[in-house]
Formats: sequence, C-alpha cells, structure tokens
Amino acid sequence: VRLEAQGYADLESKRAMRPDDIFALASMTKPIATVGLLMLLEEERVLLSDPVEKYLPEFRNPKVAVPKSDAPGGYVTVPAERSITIHDLLIHRSGMPTTGGPAGALLAEAIRKLPADAVLADRVKAYASVPLNSQPGTKWEYGASTEAIGRVIEVISGQPLDVYLRDRIFQPLGMTDTGFTVPAEKRSRLAVLYSAALDQGLTRAQPLATDTRMFSAASGLFSTASDYVRFCQMLLNGGTFEGHRLLSRKTIELMTARHS
Repeated sequence: VRLEAQGYADLESKRAMRPDDIFALASMTKPIATVGLLMLLEEERVLLSDPVEKYLPEFRNPKVAVPKSDAPGGYVTVPAERSITIHDLLIHRSGMPTTGGPAGALLAEAIRKLPADAVLADRVKAYASVPLNSQPGTKWEYGASTEAIGRVIEVISGQPLDVYLRDRIFQPLGMTDTGFTVPAEKRSRLAVLYSAALDQGLTRAQPLATDTRMFSAASGLFSTASDYVRFCQMLLNGGTFEGHRLLSRKTIELMTARHS
C-alpha cells in the first residue's frame, strides 16, 4: 500500500536510503533455506527422520565435547548417542557449534584454515571435523545447523544452492534482487553494513563479498525489503503467492509450529 525509505544507507556520506536498496540478509537467509529443504520434503526426497550422514557422510559417528576443567582444552569427547537427523538441523538441535561452547574455538580455527575459494561443501566439512557441543536433539544452539541444510539441498537436488534457490523460490516469487552475489550494476544500491558497540554507537563493519562462491545457507543472501516481503507474504498466505505454490498449508503449519 505504501513504501518509503527512511534514514541513511551510508552514514559517512549521508546517502539517503532508497526503497530499492539492497541489504545483507544475515540470518534472515535461514528461513529461505529452510523452505528450500521443506520443498524437497514434500517431494518425498528427504525425511525428517533421515540421519544427516545419509547425505553428508562426514557426519557419520560424531563425537560430543563435554566440559572438563582439568582436561586439555577444557573438555573430553564422547561418542554421540545417536545420529544427527534432518529434523535436528531444522530445529537447531543438531549439537553443531556456532561460536561458543567447548567446541567453538575449534570450529573458528577450522573455518580460518579454509582457502579463499572454499565453497559450502568445504565449510560444512569444517563443521563436521570438530566435536558437537551437545548430544543431538538435546540442546538448542542457533546458527550452524542451517549451513548443513544448504549442503543437504545441494546433494539431493544436484544443484549449487544459488541455482536451486533461484529456480525454486526467487524466480517464482519475483524476487529479482535476491541472491548470494550482487552484480556490479547493482552495487551502488548496497546499504552499508554497521555493527553496534557498547558506548561507541554504530561502527562501519567489514564489507561482505559480493561475488563469493561461498553460498552460506545461514547468512549469505542479499535482498531488498520489497523482495523479502514477497517471501514473507508467501508464508502468510499458507505457501502460495501470485499463483505460485511453493509449499502446502500443512507444511507451513509444520514450519511455524513449536517443536519441543
């Protein structure tokens, strides 16, 4: 009904925000990747109960880091009591570390060692190379699980994640400014990324790569407010938008239910 922009897209140059400016979506990437996997669920190409190692063998026989103050590194490892499931990934209870917990530092080092041209498959193998922070299914830890979701999509579909999301979600919904990369002709529309620091206000953050091959399912997409509202409206409509059905109403109910 009404769309207008407020404030600045760049505080230093005082460039005014425009309605078609492009933002780094960060974690708002996660719902899109989740929908991508649920589409494969509806096609019966994956089950919620499937062990992740069915698609990603590197997650076979995971270990769990258990804090122990007098042990080297402050933890010991024990075998996982069961496999990580697809359902665990979707509800962020895989046990995969993000930045904290006993395995967080190990993960940071594994990510740091990735080559500059690493792709999602490499990143997910780095996650699988370190212990879990908790037994699968027992503890909620936000973040890392969605990276594995993106890689599962690639394995099942046989497509890179950017191509799959473009063909299955962005094009049907008319999300013309959404993707993991930003073409050169659109980069003038990028809003500057800032972080908030205590007693320092907003500080300019390191710019994100706009031509990356690392298609992070957890945080890698760029989009506009108008594009993202089309995705949100599809969810609100029960899986359909402007004649394109992406998911059934029952799958949307599953996606938005509490999983305790």
